[in-house]
Amino acid sequence: MNMKQHHENPNFIDLEFSVGGKPCLLESVNVNSLLKVAVQQALRDSGNSGRDINDWTVEFNDTPLDLDSKIRDLNLPSGACIELILAHGAGG
Repeated sequence: MNMKQHHENPNFIDLEFSVGGKPCLLESVNVNSLLKVAVQQALRDSGNSGRDINDWTVEFNDTPLDLDSKIRDLNLPSGACIELILAHGAGG
């Protein structure tokens, strides 16, 4: 599926993640998948897969997000920037 096609399909959106302050874009994220799937992909793509997903705080517009929610249920717009912040005490 090319980029133009996925933007016409309401089941796919782009999400930008800020992982420890570094941007990571995921294209064509299925809105029917759990947020944790996209977060795990962003962590892998950004080189942060060595840390447990629970070591990160996940927020959109300063509001914590539930990793076990489907992306569509969070009402995230395409292009939303989701912040992944290393939780205090998880510095190792």
